[in-house]
Amino acid sequence: MTEAELLDAIIIKAGQLGVVALHIPDRAVRLMGPAWKGWPDLTLIGYHGHMFREVKGDGYAGKLTTGQRVFGYRLTAAGGDFGTWDPRNWRSGRIERELEAIR
Repeated sequence: MTEAELLDAIIIKAGQLGVVALHIPDRAVRLMGPAWKGWPDLTLIGYHGHMFREVKGDGYAGKLTTGQRVFGYRLTAAGGDFGTWDPRNWRSGRIERELEAIR
């Protein structure tokens, strides 16, 4: 499963659960300037919480860029829920469970 396929599946599932899913494409993040380099793929907002998730396709699980790690640290330090998702998390049901928790 590619990153794009997983992103699409997550955004569809989030919509079905009533969770707002914001994805800012890499191209747009680059245009926003260097301070935004590494912003997570998804910002997810439900009535019971919010989270930021970096999405990786098969073969890239856990491989964060320096910018992604820095943003993860910043978001976590500020009290945010930051993490990564990959196709294994989709197949195991973890992604759906985490979305259900904030819906």
